Amino acid sequence: MTTIGASPAAHALPARRRRPVLVIAAATLRSWWRDALAQSVLWTLALLVVVGAALQFGVSSTEAAHRLEHQQEADAIYAEQPDRHPHRMVHYGHYVFRTAAPLAVIEPGVDGFTGRSIFLEGHRRNTPTFAESRESSLLARFGDLSGAFVLQVLAPLALVLLGAGAVAGERERGTALILVAQGLAPRTLLLGKALALGLVAVLAVLPVALVGALLLLRGVEAATPVALLVAAHVLYLAAWAVAVVAISARCRRRGDALVLLFVLWSLLVVLAPRLATELTAVTTELPSRAEVQIETARALRQVGDAHNGADPAFARYRQEILDRYGVTRIEDLPVNWRGLVAERGEADGKVVLDRFAEARLAQEAAQSERLAAFGWLSPMLAVRAVSTTAAGTDLRQHHRFLRAAEAHRYDLVQRLNRLQAEQMTYADDMARNSSTEASRRVRLSADYWAALPRFEFTVAPADERSAAALAQLGPLLLWGLIALALLGTAGRARVLS
Repeated sequence: MTTIGASPAAHALPARRRRPVLVIAAATLRSWWRDALAQSVLWTLALLVVVGAALQFGVSSTEAAHRLEHQQEADAIYAEQPDRHPHRMVHYGHYVFRTAAPLAVIEPGVDGFTGRSIFLEGHRRNTPTFAESRESSLLARFGDLSGAFVLQVLAPLALVLLGAGAVAGERERGTALILVAQGLAPRTLLLGKALALGLVAVLAVLPVALVGALLLLRGVEAATPVALLVAAHVLYLAAWAVAVVAISARCRRRGDALVLLFVLWSLLVVLAPRLATELTAVTTELPSRAEVQIETARALRQVGDAHNGADPAFARYRQEILDRYGVTRIEDLPVNWRGLVAERGEADGKVVLDRFAEARLAQEAAQSERLAAFGWLSPMLAVRAVSTTAAGTDLRQHHRFLRAAEAHRYDLVQRLNRLQAEQMTYADDMARNSSTEASRRVRLSADYWAALPRFEFTVAPADERSAAALAQLGPLLLWGLIALALLGTAGRARVLS
């Protein structure tokens, strides 16, 4: 059995002298195809990419169907509530579910670490539920087996195993000197090897590209985000292919190159992202949920009790309403004072809820930006930032969902408060617990609940995601340039002598 990287390049050189780079690349690919160990690496990589893409496609499709089913069920339960007081519906609450992004079938991003549903109710801005990670916004952990995970983590390792002996193996067998003696420039040999390994990298992305094409054919995603996601992974793996060949060219033995490249892969793909996560957690620590809830409750007490029309916090508002309608008693108002108080209290409370919630989101966004900045130190983080942004599975889209859910919650609650203000008298509302007739009159028809708007969520438009992804390409392009620089210096340094 030959070692990975053993190639008949020295014997193939005399043919097609006009295209020596292609000859070297073709000879290298043939040698890998004939080598049992190289074949095992190639087939394992192909299997992982295909299985990862197919598995995530199936999981994401099933999850999307379940979310839709749960949302429809929650909507039906809410709409089928019996005749009752509208403020009972405010506290009954309603679940809304986040619709998964179409490209989550390739790049699940933060979906596995954030809540997928929120319970909406009056006077509260609840946090998402059904999250799989601990309470944190550090969302750069390794995910489930998916096409993106395989390409970002496992494919570079396969390129290391395959290409460690691309040049070092030629020197170790003595064929490098034969090639040089035949007039082959060292740079030509390096380019040919890099082209061969780069072709393997491109083929590794093909299954993911096919999934993206399927989404385009189904009309559920636009071309630009798909192209950016695929291009980012091609660039990422191409940079790895070039770097592997460049480092192999600087080592005299394949074993030395393999050890050096494995250490490099461990540092850049495994250790650096983990260290970046921990450093980000230390430098931008978030307050606990309990602390935020305590501070929020304390601030809400200053707003007033929306269930108590006599609360001093509403004294000025009460006078404004009396003056507006030209009466001196709330009993003489043409609208229900309790409904107005509930409406005003919800509006004032939202200001407080939004202040704390937006502060939290800003802190999480700051963490995410700091983590993305480590893409200058880790190509894995660099490609992940572009990939999740283009796919619409990054932290921005999670925050988009939270804000959309809050907007729906507030609209829903205020519609119910308006019903309380306009569809019943103040006298009946005050006597509903002591009078059977008043209790009956304040129970509104279930038709009102069925007419309330339904929650709909979509990821950001394709052009918005594409623009954000393009803005994050800088670190990835830098890593590509570094790889090319390594190859260029290796070609000029007479490393084949």
